[in-house]
Amino acid sequence: MRVEREKLLSQLQSVTPGISAKGILEQSGSIVFSNGNVLTFNDEVSCSSPCDLKDVEGAIVAGTLVDILSKMREKELVFVQKDGQLKARGNRRRFTIAMEKQIKLPVDEVEKPTEWNALPNEFCEAIKVVSSCTGKDASKFLTLCVHMHPEHIEATDNVQIARYPLRLEGCLEKGILIRAASLKFVTEADVTEFCETKSWAHFRNPNGLVISVRLARKKYKELDAFFKIEGGKRIELPKGLGEAVERAEVFTNDNADVGPVLIGLKPGAMHIKGVGASGEYEEFKDIKYKGPRLRFTMSPKILVDLANRDSSRTYITESRLKIDSGSYLYITVLGRSEEE
Repeated sequence: MRVEREKLLSQLQSVTPGISAKGILEQSGSIVFSNGNVLTFNDEVSCSSPCDLKDVEGAIVAGTLVDILSKMREKELVFVQKDGQLKARGNRRRFTIAMEKQIKLPVDEVEKPTEWNALPNEFCEAIKVVSSCTGKDASKFLTLCVHMHPEHIEATDNVQIARYPLRLEGCLEKGILIRAASLKFVTEADVTEFCETKSWAHFRNPNGLVISVRLARKKYKELDAFFKIEGGKRIELPKGLGEAVERAEVFTNDNADVGPVLIGLKPGAMHIKGVGASGEYEEFKDIKYKGPRLRFTMSPKILVDLANRDSSRTYITESRLKIDSGSYLYITVLGRSEEE
C-alpha cells in the first residue's frame, strides 16, 4: 500500500504518549496496528488514532519505526506486511522492521468512549494554567492531580492554588481527578471533545486522535474557603515582569525540587529569582509597594500570563497574595522576609 510519509509519521507521533519503555505491560513499548487504527497503552494513558496503514495488523517496537520515518525524505512510501515483517520502499531506499503478528497489549482494559461532548474553547488553556500549580512530591498524591469540576478546573501544591471557572455541566456530573502529567498530552493534542466512563476520561481532537487517561479514585479537598479573602491592598505588577520571569525560568527548568520562581517584595522593589542545578538568576524591578518585606513562590507560566494582562488585579493580605486575572483566580501563601 502507498502512503504519505509525513502524514503517517504524524499519526504515529500522536500516539507516543501511550508508550512506555519500562515494560509495564507486554508490548507497552510498541505501536499496535489494528482495524485501521494505531494504538498505544502504558496502563495510565491510552492513545488511538486512525492510520493510513489500514491493512497492517500487529505490533512494532515504537522507536525504530518513528525514527526511520522522520529521517527519510520521500513524499510517499510503499508498505508491505509479509513473513512477520513490515517492509517499506522509497526512492532507492528500503527498510524492514520485525513485527509481532499477535497483539498482546491489553487495550481492551480501557473502556470505550460512548457519547462525546464538546469542550469549551478555553479548556486546554485552563488545564495548562492550573497544571502549573500542581506539585512534584509523589507522597502527596492530591497535589499531583488536576480537579475537573462541573463549574471549574483547579489544582494546588498546598502553597499555591489556581482555579479556572469553566462550565463543564454537559461533560461532567461531578468532580473527577486526573494526574497533571497525563493531562499534559491532552493539551498538546488540542482536544475538543470529552467522554467520561467508569475508570477513564477520554479526550478527542479533530483529527480523530483519542487520548484516554486513568481517573484517580480519591476525594479532592474543598478549596472554596481559600478564595474567600476579604480586603487586602491592591498592588500593580511592574512592567517587564514577564520577560524577567522568563529569564529566571531558564534556571528553574532544571530543578525538579523548586520549579516555581521565587519572588521577594520590599518597599519600592520586587526581587525575581530562579534557582536550579546549574546556577541561579536574579533581577530587581521597581514597584509601587510600601508594605513589609515578603517572599513567596509563583508558577512561572502564571506570572508571565498575568504580566501580559492589563485587566489582572493583584491583592496582598497579611498571609496571602490573591490575583484575579479576569479569567481565573490565583492564590499563594506569603512569608515574611528579613533578608535584603
